[in-house]
Amino acid sequence: MGFARRLGIMVRAVDSVFEKLPPELECIPAKKTVDDAIIAIQSFVMNAFGCLENLAWMWVCERPVWNGGKQLDPMKVGLGPKCKEVRASFTQEFITHLENRQD
Repeated sequence: MGFARRLGIMVRAVDSVFEKLPPELECIPAKKTVDDAIIAIQSFVMNAFGCLENLAWMWVCERPVWNGGKQLDPMKVGLGPKCKEVRASFTQEFITHLENRQD
């Protein structure tokens, strides 16, 4: 549910940015309009990170991924390099893909 909800919010955020700041706009928009667009962009970015976390949780729960026979600490669920148990459960090809995009 969280992943789909976040995707819906991201769609609304993109729509909002283009509504507030359409590409054909030729004048300098009001500060309030720019602030509203910034809020939408920040919402998009935060929800994109949330989607990645949701995907990591789905993977951990469906796979399942364990730490020495125990459930993972919630702080160790993610796609980042600090989430060693999760990353170790991926194919080498996907691990390489993540590593190549780390920067």
